Amino acid sequence: MPRLALPAAAALALLTAAAIPAAAQTSTNTITLQAKLDGIPAGPVNLTIQFYDALTVGNPIGAPITLNGVPVQNGIVSVPVTVDPTVFNGSTRYMGISVNAGPELSPRTLVASVPYAMQIGPARVSEIDGRILRIGGAVSICDSPEASPVMPPDGQRTVGLWGTYIVARNDADRYLRLGVSNDGWSKAEIRLENSNEQWGRIQFLTNENSASPTTRMLINEDGRVGIGTLTPEERLDVNGTAQVRVLKITGGSDLAEPFPPSPTQPVTPQPGMVMSIDPSHPGHLRVAGEAYDTKVAGVYSGANGLPAGMVMGKESCMHTAPGADRLPIAMSGRVWVFAEESNGVIMPGDRLTTSAVKPGYAMRATDAARCDGAVIGKAMTPVDPATGMVLALVNLQ
Repeated sequence: MPRLALPAAAALALLTAAAIPAAAQTSTNTITLQAKLDGIPAGPVNLTIQFYDALTVGNPIGAPITLNGVPVQNGIVSVPVTVDPTVFNGSTRYMGISVNAGPELSPRTLVASVPYAMQIGPARVSEIDGRILRIGGAVSICDSPEASPVMPPDGQRTVGLWGTYIVARNDADRYLRLGVSNDGWSKAEIRLENSNEQWGRIQFLTNENSASPTTRMLINEDGRVGIGTLTPEERLDVNGTAQVRVLKITGGSDLAEPFPPSPTQPVTPQPGMVMSIDPSHPGHLRVAGEAYDTKVAGVYSGANGLPAGMVMGKESCMHTAPGADRLPIAMSGRVWVFAEESNGVIMPGDRLTTSAVKPGYAMRATDAARCDGAVIGKAMTPVDPATGMVLALVNLQ
């Protein structure tokens, strides 16, 4: 015996106020029946549809509807059903289905309403379930007939209004706004924007008191997220203090600070080179070029595909501000550093200092009397013959 394997899905178009049905949707009392019937071979079947006021037993509503020659493909049927409009009067309705004049399949299916494709006509105002729907150059759904159809830019609607609202417009300032109002002021709002001035972006706004809502977070068109800023410069840009229980960094292995390079250098600085303080240019660093240099500052981070894990700096400060012309210098952590072995073969655990043989290179530190203030850190590997580098644990001493 055939049985209903999946509940039949019925979509009823109920929204007719304040809208003109689209040209392709001319049957306003038509629902779509979609169901999977087990035990039905491929080919046409005859269906009988009966509506009820209860899931079981109950009273029939309206006359039975017969659909002959309905195609079946892999047990699936999909067919429009034209229903007497008096069947749907706001009460709950269930659909019973019979195949080829057989017994009714079980269970019956609840008939639920879904949105209806529609074409907007002239501007008008209608009430739906106590809410006000305005349709015209803009669309808004709010709680009072006095509400403005378009929310003013300052965030204020009409004084005395409370509740939720949706506002949309489709001119040069295209946007969709979803929010809540308290005595006429927006308290929380989400904005989806795509205007001539701004490509697609999403804003999240809140309001502490009776004032315009403030953007707290923004996602711009290239996916950058700004918290406390409208112009995020990185994938996540936070203008403020962030608090986390655990911060796991998976993109790098050292803690670095940005330094401006000295305008006079023995060689061009490269990632992996040892850098020293330039006494002739306060706040600047130059490539280290003398042995056991007590002015050593750290290692230019980023060599051998290992970038800095964290870069600290203070904006708008002459010596500490980050920027494209700043070099990330590792203060602590692991970095690859150029090294030469004129002072002995470097082995894991050896202390490293600056070399006079090659500018920017490290060498094995063996003179204990000269090591104070001149040690970069410790070697963790021998010199790699392919790159001329060692992996160093930076620990200035």
